Parts: sequence; C-alpha cells; structure tokens
Amino acid sequence: MLVLVQAAGVALVTAYLQLLASVLSAAVGRPGFPAGAAVLVAEAGTLAVVQLVSVVLLVTAGALALATRRPVARWSLVAASGLQLALAAYWAVRLVALLDGGAAVLALLVVVAAAAPAAALGLSVGAPARAWFAGSPTGGGPPHR
Repeated sequence: MLVLVQAAGVALVTAYLQLLASVLSAAVGRPGFPAGAAVLVAEAGTLAVVQLVSVVLLVTAGALALATRRPVARWSLVAASGLQLALAAYWAVRLVALLDGGAAVLALLVVVAAAAPAAALGLSVGAPARAWFAGSPTGGGPPHR
C-alpha cells in the first residue's frame, strides 16, 4: 500500500525533525544563538507532533484498506492523503520563505514527497475505488456451494 510507504517516509522525516528541534532547544538562550530562532524551534516541535499524528493516520488508513472494504476505509485513505498534501504545501511555503528562494533542491524534495499522497488520493476517490469499497466486506464474489 502506498500510504504505508508514505508513513515510513514521514516517520523518518519526523524523527529527524524532532531530533533537530531537541538539539536546537538545548541551544536556545545561549550566547550566539539567534533570538528569533527560538520561534523556529517551537514550530519544529509542533510540526513534529502534527507529522506524528499524520503517520498514525496513514498507518490506520492503510491497515483499514487492507482489512476491509467498508467506506470508512476509503475515507480514511482520503483524509490521510489530504493531510499529507496539506503538510507538503506547508513545507513548500515554509522552506521557500525560510531560505529566500534558494530552496530549489528542497522544493524538489517536497514535490517528490507530495507525489505519493497525490497518487493515493487520486486512486482513492476514483470510480474504481468507489466501486471496490462499495462491495461487500467479505469479498463480494458469488456464494460458494
């Protein structure tokens, strides 16, 4: 499942972000540390929590989609993918603002990171997905004799 792969990638980025926030929070208030950077450290901590919640949502959506064909599984895929796209948009705007346009490589990474949830969202809202998730939770085939 695409959302489970996305969850692994987001979990890795979240761990790195939390590590960075923890290291920088130890430096806040020390001589030589920029005064305005404390806001960025707090933002990084908050963003790490939001991304962790999105990882849980991605894993839950993937498990539901693998286990059942109920509409709640499809809608959880839609919600998880939508949240990932919102996070990618946030990262794109924030990185460009932080780096004053010198973020070409980082912008490319954000676009690459947004590809998987965009594909998952497109696949989960399409007619084939609606038809598949509308089927019976047990498989929907003809009864066995």
